[in-house]
Amino acid sequence: MDNLPTFPDNVNQIMSLINKPDSSIHNITELVGRDISLSANILKLANSASFSQRTKVENLEGAIKVIGLSELNSILLSLGTKKILEERYKEFESIWERSSLSAFICRRLGERMGWKKQTITVLVCAALLHDVGRVILLSLEPDMSEKISEILGNRLLPSPLTLEEAALGISHTTLGGMICEKWNFSDTIRVAAEMHHRPLLVKKEFQDAVFSIYLSDMIIDISRGLSDYFLIQSAVLQHFGFKKEAELDEFMKKTLQEYKELEKNS
Repeated sequence: MDNLPTFPDNVNQIMSLINKPDSSIHNITELVGRDISLSANILKLANSASFSQRTKVENLEGAIKVIGLSELNSILLSLGTKKILEERYKEFESIWERSSLSAFICRRLGERMGWKKQTITVLVCAALLHDVGRVILLSLEPDMSEKISEILGNRLLPSPLTLEEAALGISHTTLGGMICEKWNFSDTIRVAAEMHHRPLLVKKEFQDAVFSIYLSDMIIDISRGLSDYFLIQSAVLQHFGFKKEAELDEFMKKTLQEYKELEKNS
């Protein structure tokens, strides 16, 4: 943890400006625009399936107006994390792709529940970052992690956390929580990283986020033949109003197809 770099200064500076009550979109756009790479990545992520804008944004100021400052804050958190990890950890790309799908599924779950836009925005960010601990764990201990993955080829076996803790002395969720704390992420993002495999243990205030990410992960695993409907915690299914397997199956197929089409066009 001591070797983990601090969060990027330029991103912290922009987020600090966003949180000032007297800041204008023009001032924020001007500050963001000084970093060409960051500006391009904000546009790219704002138009990605994860953030799923109804209107394609073409320029930075337009992007900030369309997505809003709360969503911009979440995008900056995601991009800051991405910048640190992709430069240092070879396993980042494949996990980011999965997390992007998780974020999209979480957005659709939030919309299904009628949650406020700001709640969904935080949820999407938490989903994008929930496996930050896995990135580092897989990169630092690739051989051991491959063995764990082989054992977990059948998802009917016990939690991967138990095997990670036995083999490596720490789980990716515990590590993820520590990273979120080091970078001063919100409690929602930290708890999501730490508890998404143990959803029934979270406090009520974090259930929406953790249940969403847990279910999105299960949906991805089911779609890839790595899990099954009967392994999903019934309390989570009830939380989202899924009473039958067919209902979840319909939601899953529709959402995954929509994501595929959006990714193709983004």
